[in-house]
Order: sequence, then structure tokens, then C-alpha cells
Amino acid sequence: MASSSSLDRAIEIVQKAIDEDVKQNYSEAYKQYMNSLDYFMLALKYEKNDKSKLLIRTKINEYLARAEMLKEHLGAQAIRRQTGRRSKWI
Repeated sequence: MASSSSLDRAIEIVQKAIDEDVKQNYSEAYKQYMNSLDYFMLALKYEKNDKSKLLIRTKINEYLARAEMLKEHLGAQAIRRQTGRRSKWI
């Protein structure tokens, strides 16, 4: 089933993202979160069960919010490198 294998792959990738996030390797965590979202979206597309769809949507929103936060942080970090400033972010 496409939904099940996509969901399994999404979970596998998001676990890597969380591991990298915990290690404060934010660039790699961002990449992994974004990669996992592709698989979560694919799983959502083929999922038939409404409760499962709701759960997948919830996880998509959660991981997308974290990815957006990391993207902001990485952008601010790049600016700080250019200007030599420090920030109290994350």
C-alpha cells in the first residue's frame, strides 16, 4: 500500500530530523524535516481512513512549523555571520 510505505519512510526520515535537531545540527535537521514532509504529503494523499488523515495532517503542521522556525534561525545565523553579531535565538 502506497500510504503505508510512504508513512513508514516519513517517520524514518523525521526521526533523523529530530536527532539532528537535538544535536543542534539545524541545517541538516531542516533538510530532513522538509524531506519527511514530502513523504507525509504522499501518505496523506493515499490514506483512506479519516482519523489517520487527521493525525497525518497534525504531524505535517507540527513538522512544518519546526522547519519554518529552523529556516528563520538559519537565515538569521547567516546574517550574523556577515555582520559579526550574536543573537539569543533558539
